[in-house]
Amino acid sequence: SSLEGIFHVIATVGAMTDAEDEAVGLVEILRERLADVEEVVEERRDEGHRAPRVVALDWLDPPYSAGLWVPEQVRRAGGWEVLAVDGEPSARTTWDAVVDVDPEMILLLPCGMHLAEAVRSWRTSPRSPAWEELQAVRRGQVFVLDGSAYFSRPGPRAIEGIELLAEIFDPAAFVDLAPAGSWVPVA
Repeated sequence: SSLEGIFHVIATVGAMTDAEDEAVGLVEILRERLADVEEVVEERRDEGHRAPRVVALDWLDPPYSAGLWVPEQVRRAGGWEVLAVDGEPSARTTWDAVVDVDPEMILLLPCGMHLAEAVRSWRTSPRSPAWEELQAVRRGQVFVLDGSAYFSRPGPRAIEGIELLAEIFDPAAFVDLAPAGSWVPVA
């Protein structure tokens, strides 16, 4: 339910499969990559860069706020998740709830869907009548992400998800961190 939990599972599986050294080495590399992102996020905040107010949805019809480690990914990448709670399961919500918090960015990362499927799902999903009034929509800050690869599974690619989010949140500070084909703007 957290990044620390993911690191622990990697180390445990390594120990159980006689690959403890490799697992510990992988966790060290992942922690270093995470620290690199967090260092830049902190420097940018010190320079006055403000964390965007974000809603991450891991299902679209009906909408579900992202849960477990995803709010932590958002925070560590420099954003502020305003609908979900760290470590809690995804929770059914409504488009009205999204309208109520009026995020500056909306991240659509449907659970288990790769990018192309997530985009198709987004195109056919119903939205609130107030959709066009949302800050994120007016500013063109709605993104579909490859949820299956970087957000739905508790593994090493969760760190790539943080790097991807950092690039979306602050493209001036983070360049070419997001894996190719991992996200697209939709509004």
